[in-house]
Amino acid sequence: LAVYAYVSLHNVSDKAEKTQKVRAPQLTAMSDLELAVTRSSLQLRHAMLARTPEERDAALADIAAKRKLIAETMTRYEQGLYTAKGKAQFAQLPPLMGGFWVIAEKNVALITAGQREAAFAFLVDETIPARNQVLKVLDEGVTYQQEALAADIQSIQRTIGTTSSALLALVAVIAVGLLAFSVWVAG
Repeated sequence: LAVYAYVSLHNVSDKAEKTQKVRAPQLTAMSDLELAVTRSSLQLRHAMLARTPEERDAALADIAAKRKLIAETMTRYEQGLYTAKGKAQFAQLPPLMGGFWVIAEKNVALITAGQREAAFAFLVDETIPARNQVLKVLDEGVTYQQEALAADIQSIQRTIGTTSSALLALVAVIAVGLLAFSVWVAG
């Protein structure tokens, strides 16, 4: 039983460490991607509504920074995937994200050309639908990571519960054995 308890608690420790170092950061990365994509599309609108070229350029620079952050986060996220289901879920994202950036670049071109009305129409008709496709897959990724995190925690709880019950049973058996031995020695 001692070996069982040691192995079980070692497995719990390993799973808890993997949850802390991989699963929780994966969930955070998916959430960060959702936020960065949303902010990028909002910055497109801000660039259209900018009062000065400086405001427009600042919004466009922020979009470029968000694009870089998104690419880095996607790379880090993909490297951390270790299940077939997680990899399959993520595989949908790169083509959609690439398509979103192609469309967003066309939107930026209209903005920088000063074609505000055309840029807004393009945003509504093309960019936002492309963004929404990306957000749908990102939301599925967040849901997947939340469910996987919950499953990891439940697994840890089950293992601790089973190990605790086994140790409690062992203590009870030892106590009964000692009591019986004491009665036998006294008698």
